[in-house]
Parts: sequence; C-alpha cells; structure tokens
Amino acid sequence: MYQPRQISEKFELKLAKARADADLQKFRFRSIYSAGILLFIYTLVSFFLYKYLEDWSVGDCLYFSIVVVTTVGYGDFLPSTDGAKILTVLFIFFSLSSIAYAITVIQDELVKRAYDRLQLEAAADGLLEIASQKTRRQRRVALSVGFFSSLVLTGTVFYAYNTPWEELAEEEEVGDRWVNGLYLTVITMTSVGFGDLVPVTDQGKAFSCLLMLSGIPACLAVLRSVSEAVLGSAHDEVRLQLVHDLSPEKFQTIEIFVTAMHRRNLGHCMMSPEGKVSRFDYLCFVLVRNGVISLDNIENAMLNFDELDKSQTGFIGGEDVASQQLPFGAGSALANNEDPEGSTESI
Repeated sequence: MYQPRQISEKFELKLAKARADADLQKFRFRSIYSAGILLFIYTLVSFFLYKYLEDWSVGDCLYFSIVVVTTVGYGDFLPSTDGAKILTVLFIFFSLSSIAYAITVIQDELVKRAYDRLQLEAAADGLLEIASQKTRRQRRVALSVGFFSSLVLTGTVFYAYNTPWEELAEEEEVGDRWVNGLYLTVITMTSVGFGDLVPVTDQGKAFSCLLMLSGIPACLAVLRSVSEAVLGSAHDEVRLQLVHDLSPEKFQTIEIFVTAMHRRNLGHCMMSPEGKVSRFDYLCFVLVRNGVISLDNIENAMLNFDELDKSQTGFIGGEDVASQQLPFGAGSALANNEDPEGSTESI
C-alpha cells in the first residue's frame, strides 16, 4: 500500500511532467508562429524588392523567391543592374538564414509527428521480431519511393504537356517532350537546376514552386529510408524495443545471453536460480540487444563498482566513502570494524 508521502511524490512528478509538456507545446507553437511570420515577411520583401527593381509580376516575384530559398537556381530570372545584384546578395543571405530556419521548423513539426507514429510502430514490433522490423523498414522505403515516384510521374506529364516544346524547337533543338519533362522534373526535385530547361508558362512556374517545396523533402526522405533499410535505423535506440509474448525460443535467446554474461562474472550469476533470469540480467539483455551498450560496457561498469566497493559487501555505502579518505589498505580494516593504525591520516 502506498504511503501518503509516496502518493504526494508521484503526484508532484506527474504535475511536473504535465507542466514540462505544456511548456514544450507552447515553445513549438511559438516556433511555428515565428516561422509563419518570417515566411510572410520574406514574401513581401521579395515582391516589393523585385517589383521595384526589375518590374516583375507578382507571380514572377514569388517564383523567384522560392527558386532562391530552395537553391534550385534555374537562371531564367536574374538581377540586371548592379544595385539589384547587391540587394540580391543580401536577399540570399536573408533567405538562407531566416527562411531556411522557418521551413526547417515547419518540416520538423511534420516530421516529428510522423516519426512519433513510426516509433510507436517500431516499439510494437518487439525486440526479437526481426522479420517484423525488416518489414517495417521495407514498408517505409516503399512508401517514400512510391510518393517520390508519383511526384516524378506527375511532373513529367505536366511539363511534357504544359511546356510549348514545339515553339522552343523552332529556336533550338530541345529533344523529346517526355525526356525533357522527366529531366526538368528531376533537376527540380533534386535542387540541381542546371538552367538549360526551365518552366516558361505561368502555370509551369506555379507548379514548379509546389514541386520544389514538396519534391526536395521527398527526395531526402527516399535517401534516408533506403539508408535505414540497408544500414539499420539509427533511431531505434531512442525507444527501446521489448520482448512480447515470451515463447520458449525467445526465452532460450535470453538465457543464452545471460549465460554468456555470467561466464564473465557479470549479473546475478551467484544468486539467480538455475533456469531463471533476474530483473538485472533482463535489463542488461534489453540494453545490449537494442545496441545502447555492450557487454564490455557492462563489464567496465561492474569493475568500476568493485573498485568503489571497498567494504566488499556488494553495496556502496557510507563506509566506502569514508574508506576513500583512509591510507591504502585501511579500507578493509574499517569494513571489519577494526581501528587501523594511522586511520586519522588523510591521503
């Protein structure tokens, strides 16, 4: 039965956690609000700056601002005067600092929600469900590649039909419309932007803006998911995977690990009954299996504990603290309630 003090401490911990969660939510809201303000200011600055300097339309100003912040750099819109070039330099620095921060904040919020969902799925897989973990990573690759491929297909079809390739062919050889559509889509989504092919219609510019903002993160997501599938997820350590539905095969896996640990004089090898796994042994198994620590780490920690346990009682207490202040060899005498000679001397 819980004592009133224990209940009070639990309540205070829950209250502190609730306050911390509320503060975190406020911080995230302020960050997103600030990001929105920065994006609004950035759009206004780009409009007034290039409307005045270059007499571009509203759509062209917005298009140019997104080309700059995504670093695609088609080269179809360029500042024409020295003053415009100087202001563009400052505009680039502003965009790559403040706007990159704003976009990162918004993307991080979206990624965090998706990542939390994926971590819940990962935790549900269990520690020993290797096939299930592999399937989850493969599904993540399939989803990211599928979304990326759909954007590539959409972009290819749009550019193939929206761009007046016949008119462009009268001026220079441009090649097949489908190849050009695929080429323009890929150099846009990867932010390469060679500049040899660019959107020329207002609809094409608007579509390119959407493609830059969605295609570049989609390309990064594909690279990340493929890397995790090949090398293993670096985030699996954040949320421990546990053993569910203990079966004879799973228990045997745990027992093999514990046996190996006991051979190195680690864990509760002297106190654990035969065929039993203690809480400490299981904790070591979970941490090692999740890749958080290794058996060498555990061994080093236990050796360090033995060094601190001067009284050799299996516990660290006040007598061990006191023995640290005694001459060499006096600690064991103190543990045996002896009065070591020279024990008043400090080292």
